[in-house]
Amino acid sequence: MTQPLGVILAGGLATRMGGGDKGRLQVGGESLLARVVDRIAPQVAGLALNANGDPQRFDDLGLPVIADTIDGFAGPLAGVLAGLDWAAEQGASSIVTVAADTPFFPQIWQSGCWLRLRGSVIRWCWRPLRAQAKRR
Repeated sequence: MTQPLGVILAGGLATRMGGGDKGRLQVGGESLLARVVDRIAPQVAGLALNANGDPQRFDDLGLPVIADTIDGFAGPLAGVLAGLDWAAEQGASSIVTVAADTPFFPQIWQSGCWLRLRGSVIRWCWRPLRAQAKRR
């Protein structure tokens, strides 16, 4: 398998926090989104941001911004679909997705996913922590 493309999912409305771009919130003097970019960029062949609304608000990141192709803020799977469409346009056969508000995912996220896939067409890469705890 070749290295996948990465898609950062930031297309939501952030209604539980009163709106806005969650990824722009600061943690330790750096935005959540900047932390996510720093972690995922070395792990993928290319990177895009899935976000709705004015894409120019993310110009500082230097990433292509892809909007949902399904109207009405249909949720994160709409962002995954937009990411898959973008990846297909780039000639890629797979993507790795991360959320813009999860800055502390493993620095080996992509390689861990690839090890778990082992030739599968579609498969979740990581089990929820609760599922892992029950198995112990």
